[in-house]
Amino acid sequence: MFLECSGADLLDGTPVVDVKPYIPFVEARPDAAAGFAAEAPPQLRVEWQPESGADRLEESFRLLVEQSIAQDPRPAYQDTPGREYAMAVGGADVRFLIEEGCARIIAVSGSLKDANGSK
Repeated sequence: MFLECSGADLLDGTPVVDVKPYIPFVEARPDAAAGFAAEAPPQLRVEWQPESGADRLEESFRLLVEQSIAQDPRPAYQDTPGREYAMAVGGADVRFLIEEGCARIIAVSGSLKDANGSK
């Protein structure tokens, strides 16, 4: 497969990486149209489980985690109820479950130095 690129200042043979479709709700041109991703997907509700350790996190970091998880960071092909997922946020590992439109944060671990200043 070959992709011919023109109009860019590239040397012959320069690798072009990260070619992807234009998705209007994440790009700078809100008036653009796309057939397969016309609008932003709904955000998930977020709940902190008691065992998650949320009480030891600064409010600004908790908000960052909530905003990140609400975007549903799972791969689009994975929609298994009860499956545990994990992602890195600000130097910490965040584990969560998603069921019935609600993300339940079950643990925050790892280095919280970046997330909580010098803690």
